[in-house]
Amino acid sequence: MQIEHITKQLEQTYNGQPWYGDSVAMKINAISAETAFLQTSPGLHSIAEILAHMIVWRKAAIEWLRGNSQYNVTLNSKDDWPLYETLQEIGWEELKQQFADTQTQLLSLLRNRTDEILPHPYSKKPYTFQFLLEGIIQHDVYHLGQIGVIVKAASLKQ
Repeated sequence: MQIEHITKQLEQTYNGQPWYGDSVAMKINAISAETAFLQTSPGLHSIAEILAHMIVWRKAAIEWLRGNSQYNVTLNSKDDWPLYETLQEIGWEELKQQFADTQTQLLSLLRNRTDEILPHPYSKKPYTFQFLLEGIIQHDVYHLGQIGVIVKAASLKQ
């Protein structure tokens, strides 16, 4: 079943041993709050901002899986990229917990589904649930790479 494969990929990316290196949980749990909020260069996002952005899209996927086809995130808005100051108030530990919570929710929603959902659109856009779920995995891996680069840059600054 494809849904089982997608679920396994979500698990592997989040807390498994992916072939490309650290999982998201392994990487973010090794990062201090100081490093998470460090802005290594003007105009670049901090790790905390990237993780919050990842959470935004995971929450969107959760809403769409729950049947809320009206849910929307405006690209490159404060909804898509929460404000740095807001994230500082939330704190690094809470952001990590929110990410973990989205993982639990996604897996719970997917365990109750079959492959029949995959070819169906999830919103007014012409994209399918398969496209969405594979995209969440790709999005996580893409931003995990960015987080790795920022961690490396932060270590060079110290």
